[in-house]
Amino acid sequence: MTDKKLFTSGNEGLGQLVKKARRKSLIKSLIISIIASMVVLFSLYWLGSHVLQRAIDQSGDKALWSMVSGANVEGTGASYTYSLFSAIETRDMEKYIDGVSLNWGAEETEYTMFGTKKPLSSVTSTSTTHEEGERPISYFQGERVIEFFHPEVSYKEVYDDRPLLDNIPEYMVAEMAYSFDQAYSLEEVIDVFGDQLEWYWVDTYTDEEITDFNEMNSVREEEGVVFDHLHTLMGSWVRGYPYAGLSAEDSAQSFIHTIEYLQEETNEFEYEINQLINAITNEGEKEFAPENIEIIGVVVTGRADELSQFNEVDFIRGATLGATAKKFD
Repeated sequence: MTDKKLFTSGNEGLGQLVKKARRKSLIKSLIISIIASMVVLFSLYWLGSHVLQRAIDQSGDKALWSMVSGANVEGTGASYTYSLFSAIETRDMEKYIDGVSLNWGAEETEYTMFGTKKPLSSVTSTSTTHEEGERPISYFQGERVIEFFHPEVSYKEVYDDRPLLDNIPEYMVAEMAYSFDQAYSLEEVIDVFGDQLEWYWVDTYTDEEITDFNEMNSVREEEGVVFDHLHTLMGSWVRGYPYAGLSAEDSAQSFIHTIEYLQEETNEFEYEINQLINAITNEGEKEFAPENIEIIGVVVTGRADELSQFNEVDFIRGATLGATAKKFD
């Protein structure tokens, strides 16, 4: 009888030991699984953070692109708002009107750890007022948006806003976009506009684009196609570079170096950059060099009396008034 109890007691003891061993093994496996999962998650998060940061670092290319895209508009820096798996970049844009900084909205882009990005907002949004029989005028940030007229395109009407300078108070400065009747060299442009220069409009258009522009501005009633409005080139659509008080050679070289850097370092603007280079070099027939850059318009800034000195320049084909700002000396 006593031996049987001992045997039974031994079985129960052995069972307890097995259960205890299993429990320890389960806990150990659970701890290992948790640690392994944490390592994997941390590694993925670290990798995602690296991808996110790399995308943010490359966003500096957008700032360089803003230096050659858009008339008299440039990025002034970016700020970032981070969340667990993404970051939102806010890049401020500004115009400079005779030394006065004018806010020109902001571009917002969301970058994620998964390598994706999407624009959330853009400075290109404009509102247009248009009354029957009157010229449509586009505004952004409450200011007029400048427009350009290519010298090889036939328009139904070419605007001349130079008479509006008479209505601008003495304490205000303004920007005016001048479109030329043909392409001119950098030296010729500087000789005429001097220190009032703010930005050069470069001829970066292919023959196919010029043909399309002429088609859009034509009236073909016999084919049942009638365009009742102008297809001008808005300031946000054109390519060029700032004057910045530099010599013709230095400013042109800066423009070329910016384009060449973007061509080598990023593919985000690949189509636009290739098109720009092909237009300037005539599909590779000419060198991508300052002497082959053709200027077909400019943006000038200053007080009304300073801009009025260009009212009699005979090669100005069109003139559109842009933004204005207060300037107190």
